[in-house]
Amino acid sequence: ILQEGGNAVDAAITAQWVLNVVEPQSSGIGGGGFFLYFDSKTKGVYAFDGREKAPANAFPEMFLTSSDNTIPFYPDRITGGLAVGVPGTLKLLKRVHDRFGSKKFRFEALFNPAIELAGEGAPVSKRLAEAIQEESGRLKRFEASRKIFFHPDGEPFKEDEILVQPDLARTFETIAQRGMGVFYEGEIARAVV
Repeated sequence: ILQEGGNAVDAAITAQWVLNVVEPQSSGIGGGGFFLYFDSKTKGVYAFDGREKAPANAFPEMFLTSSDNTIPFYPDRITGGLAVGVPGTLKLLKRVHDRFGSKKFRFEALFNPAIELAGEGAPVSKRLAEAIQEESGRLKRFEASRKIFFHPDGEPFKEDEILVQPDLARTFETIAQRGMGVFYEGEIARAVV
């Protein structure tokens, strides 16, 4: 991206989508984050908050048992749909791109390296292999995560094996072709719900 005339913002956004492919346990489009930007011309520092938001129907008692005890954090409260927030990463990076991107690349074009990598596959890092192994009980509970992180025989992907993620590639392609509205209000949003 830098070699093709993009700036640091363009490169950081592209890197985020690639990280989603190679370290999905930490850097997914379904999460949130923060972005700090230093403008070398004005010496201004800009902070952007893109953390997840609670869903509109969330309420504090949803994390209590019927006897008003707190549901245990691990694994119960963080496994499954109960703890899901509205993702902020996509809106965050679009906002930063619109304000500080080089204008050399359309926002949607910054998905291309990640689309290619997810579709062709990438080696599983030691860190990802350890995360899959450590969380295998939780990951195996859901068909979608079993399909991604385990071989058909139920064995988890191991370090250096090639992990292909066609669904992630299609998600990125859909956003790149139809805009981020499809993620927050369209077919991807409906699939997540």
